Amino acid sequence: MNFIPLFPKFFMTEETQDVITPDLQSFAMGLDKGHNTLNQKSMQSYVLHDYKELETVRKFIEERMVIAFSKLGLSISNVTKPVITQSWFTYSKKGEAMHHHWHPNSLLSGVLYFNAVENQDYISIARPNEYQRIMWYPEVMNEYTATDYHHQVKTGSLIMFNSELNHSFNDVQHNETRVSLAFNTFIEGFVGDRGMLTELKLVPEAGNVDLFLEPR
Repeated sequence: MNFIPLFPKFFMTEETQDVITPDLQSFAMGLDKGHNTLNQKSMQSYVLHDYKELETVRKFIEERMVIAFSKLGLSISNVTKPVITQSWFTYSKKGEAMHHHWHPNSLLSGVLYFNAVENQDYISIARPNEYQRIMWYPEVMNEYTATDYHHQVKTGSLIMFNSELNHSFNDVQHNETRVSLAFNTFIEGFVGDRGMLTELKLVPEAGNVDLFLEPR
């Protein structure tokens, strides 16, 4: 007897060794911070675009984005490519947490952990459409019955996932500040098909409108 989980959601992980340096950690901690729902976040929300100190991090993420979108069937070409949209840091001290949320206006979202404690920090992904009119309590938790998935993270962990997935984490239990770089992504260029009447032109910036309005 075979059991096949149909149509899984996208969730990619990678453990890096040398991307996050002590200098990058100090830079992230030194940015201006503001209030978030249950913790703090950077005042700037385009950090990967605005700070040359993060150029190597941005290139690293962009390389992984190409792999991720290719896995989802997007053909990367001179007229279509994935791009990072907004990016920001979050900071969580002992007793602070991240509220349940998802990321509108994004296709894939990701987190690169600048500081996280191995075997203690995690991100929780909730099962979509969790409300059940009739509910029972399963004896075994697996991919069919679990209500959420806890993925452990540490410094250097990179994750990417469908932006509509609800995610969070509970109170930080250790004395270090949990620091994570979050980012959203979208597509620039042409998607769909002109002959099938599904073509969509996605223009990145007003200054480049002419490039994307030329007929193909």
